[in-house]
Order: sequence, then C-alpha cells, then structure tokens
Amino acid sequence: MEEKEDEHGNKINNAEDVDPNKVPETVVKEKDDQPAANNLKRTIIIAIIVLAIIYFIYELVLKGQ
Repeated sequence: MEEKEDEHGNKINNAEDVDPNKVPETVVKEKDDQPAANNLKRTIIIAIIVLAIIYFIYELVLKGQ
C-alpha cells in the first residue's frame, strides 16, 4: 500500500499507525447494519408503492371530471 505524504513530507492521516489486519472499532460496534439496510430497502419500496397509489388516484380524479 502506498503511503501518501503532504507537501512537507508528513504522512497523511497517520498512515504509519494503521494496522491493516485490525478491524475498525465501528465495524465491531455496529454489527446490525445489515438488518437496517434491509429495513431501508423495504421502506423505499413501500414509499414508492404509496406514491404510485396516490398518483393513480389523482389521475382518476382528474380524468373523471
């Protein structure tokens, strides 16, 4: 992995301190991201269905006049 340096020769983001074999703390603490991702997909699908129903009702009301 190539270490990046700024114009003064300093390592960017303390690249020398990063252990590539260690899992970040955030990954360990937030193990339940997959169920949250599934809920997000379901929520988006439900929102699209509700908006489609509202659109079709709106079209029927306008075309019915």
